[in-house]
Amino acid sequence: NFSNTLIKPVAFSLRYLGKDIAMKFVRLVTLVPFFIVFLWIFRDSITLSSDWRVLGLGLLAISGGYVLNLFLELVLGLTSLWIEEGYGTVMFVYLIASLFNGFLVPLSLLPKFWQQLALVLPFRFVISFPIELLMGTQSLDQSKTGFALLAVWIVVLFCLYRLVFRAGIKKYSAVGM
Repeated sequence: NFSNTLIKPVAFSLRYLGKDIAMKFVRLVTLVPFFIVFLWIFRDSITLSSDWRVLGLGLLAISGGYVLNLFLELVLGLTSLWIEEGYGTVMFVYLIASLFNGFLVPLSLLPKFWQQLALVLPFRFVISFPIELLMGTQSLDQSKTGFALLAVWIVVLFCLYRLVFRAGIKKYSAVGM
């Protein structure tokens, strides 16, 4: 109910953020038992870094990936102000994101050109980058470059969100509230 959201005194992005965090918290609570069982079954196969700095950076990367993904979702959702049926566009972007964030296949299995492309696209920072940090497969120097790119993408997507939101509000009209 976009029209009702617009007339409330809370910013659209903050309202979306609150709903998203609540939804993810409920999912997290329900998935924790399965995650514990999974970790126990595969305890010999999963290797995490034992360096607390790396683990802290991994948690920071997860948080940054969440923020990046949030702004990507907001931008994609707001495109529906121009496209009558935006589902196809959103699914296409999610397919591309799933390929370049390591969800469908590890990035190391992609051909070299696609690996290099994945390193600069924003999608990698949602899944692959935090996992690489937590497993200790990235050096601290490599992680500095990764965090710099993550910050750039967050700023770019935030600016794009603001631009799309402002332009969309000018175009938006509702009838029968």
